[in-house]
Amino acid sequence: MKNSKPNPFKFIFCLLILLVTIRVGTFAQSKEYQKINFIITIDGEFTTTNGRLLDSSSFVINDKEKIKIGGYLPGEMLLLKNDFEKLKESDIGSLELFLVYSDTKKDEIYEYSIPINPLFLSKSYVILKIYNHHKKENRRKFFPHNNEKYSFDILSSDLVYFAKRK
Repeated sequence: MKNSKPNPFKFIFCLLILLVTIRVGTFAQSKEYQKINFIITIDGEFTTTNGRLLDSSSFVINDKEKIKIGGYLPGEMLLLKNDFEKLKESDIGSLELFLVYSDTKKDEIYEYSIPINPLFLSKSYVILKIYNHHKKENRRKFFPHNNEKYSFDILSSDLVYFAKRK
């Protein structure tokens, strides 16, 4: 049997790969997210009931800059902290929420472009209700004009009022 010595270059190379992997993993975990209390319903259903928002969903500032949504669960939208700070800047002329929704029951994809007042993002919560006009009951309720494909309502913490029961 041959007495083989360990190869120091191989050991150093493996150690270097391990250190780089640990460093990259730590960097990826160090991203800080801002949570926004945001509820989205489509045709009266929470978005995770029959489908999901796709990764291409984003905010668009002044029809130019896209800010990707980091994640969404009903009631919680995640944005990178730096991106959230951009949305709060006072010189935003227009802000649109561009949603791409995959309906898993019907195997269809819907796209929505919704103008949003940046002040909504500083409220304690925002509720966005989207109604597709291809559904008969929605056409009756909302009377679409100019062949609109959908209607929407936006509510926030200071716009919701509770009525007393008689």
